[in-house]
Amino acid sequence: MPNLPIKYPMVNSSMNSSHLLSVVEVCSRKMDWLHNHYIHLYLGANMDVMDLEFLSPEQSLGHFPYLNLKEIRLGPERVAVKQILDCLAEKEYVEVSLDEFYIEGKHYFNKVHFERNFMIYGYDDLSHTFSIAGSDYDKIFEFHELPADQIISSLRAHAFERRSIRSVRLNEADKMHFEPTTLIASLADYYYSRQPETMVTCPGTDGGSCWGMKVYGALLDYLDRLARNEIFYCVRPFHLLWEHKKCMVNRLGYLSQCGYNLSDFIMKGYEDIYETTLILRNILVKYHLEPDLNLLRIAARTVESIDVQERALLSALLKEFSTVISKIEEKENSR
Repeated sequence: MPNLPIKYPMVNSSMNSSHLLSVVEVCSRKMDWLHNHYIHLYLGANMDVMDLEFLSPEQSLGHFPYLNLKEIRLGPERVAVKQILDCLAEKEYVEVSLDEFYIEGKHYFNKVHFERNFMIYGYDDLSHTFSIAGSDYDKIFEFHELPADQIISSLRAHAFERRSIRSVRLNEADKMHFEPTTLIASLADYYYSRQPETMVTCPGTDGGSCWGMKVYGALLDYLDRLARNEIFYCVRPFHLLWEHKKCMVNRLGYLSQCGYNLSDFIMKGYEDIYETTLILRNILVKYHLEPDLNLLRIAARTVESIDVQERALLSALLKEFSTVISKIEEKENSR
């Protein structure tokens, strides 16, 4: 059975949507709608790991652009494999939640139960392996082969009410466009650290969770707990923070191309933060290789510096962008 087409996603550290983006990017449509998304951050309630995430398009819209998603209840084990193969035969990808505890070579194999989403995009009849893609525990979006029996082991461990998959089919007829007012609302939610009022699907962030700029305080708390060996090491949240700034730099470049002229203070400021978050991520990588509490102290000071700088930049950006939009609307209305 030939593999379905799939691409490396623009955002590769999000466990809740990178695998979906890898399918969307096969679509030939313009991707400017992405600049309305991957703005807001939230921290999940799991206090054993640093569960930092992007608010995904599916959570904010109730669907994922250019994809038709359908939930399928799984039958017994042998039937479940056939259900997955039937989807692939119909040129439908399969989204499945698997537990790393049962997957050889993964960070949590035979250690801790930790579920994450994968995208199945092919099957080899000779080796009885599925081709899957998804973001791992640390940060890497990877494509690899997974034996069918490991998928079955993971599905077998699921509670009955959670034994389901989602078929994923491209919908190239969908139409999504960049909307300036949506961008302003999302930036404001991020700046004021509030849960979006328009959110359709709650990511389950009750109890100890936070939104937006408040995640910097959570990162500082994580570094403190890591120094005291009270939490698992994980570089993924720092990689995700770097990707968040990469998205912001790309977004500002797109706005400039569209005629929304913003000050050099904002443009250069976010480029500087982008570089600083990359340095921050690399400090955490170095700490994993050479544990040194001084590295964590440097990381904490860096987080504090980024927090202060981004607050100033976001305040200026919200004011400037709102003014620019008003001027453009006035010009359009006067014609």
